[in-house]
Amino acid sequence: MILTKKNALKIISNYYSKNKFFDFIFGSVKKHWGILHGYKPHKIKYSWGFYSSHSTGFFIKRDVAQKVGFYNIKYKYHADYDYFYRLIVKKKMRGTSTKKKELIGVFRREGFSSQISFWKKLKEEIKIRYDNDQNIFLLGLIFCNKFLRNLDKILKKK
Repeated sequence: MILTKKNALKIISNYYSKNKFFDFIFGSVKKHWGILHGYKPHKIKYSWGFYSSHSTGFFIKRDVAQKVGFYNIKYKYHADYDYFYRLIVKKKMRGTSTKKKELIGVFRREGFSSQISFWKKLKEEIKIRYDNDQNIFLLGLIFCNKFLRNLDKILKKK
């Protein structure tokens, strides 16, 4: 059984009351193809697939948000990626995720990010990583990996 989003604040409140040392929580989110859940911070260095949800299911303590600062609005498509990178890598904040059955939100299919081209997304992702001082060699590998994994989509659009 999946809990509905009407219980979201209760679920998040329970996590914080039982785990005072967590600075933020990624809640499970329903997307058109399934449920995104989990948090794998070790993946952040090479993939944005380290967390379950964007702002739909993201909760952060106020004092932690003040330490991290604001979203950087120079990033038009992925300001949240930059924010999460600074939160986890630069500020070394601790987080967790809700269980799969603890649904926090629903992610719409026709959102802004679904209308962005592969190239614009990739360019901004690389720029965010570069601006956050990631190794240039690693950035090249990330670029090549994403390009090759999406080659079929790239060729179909031509």
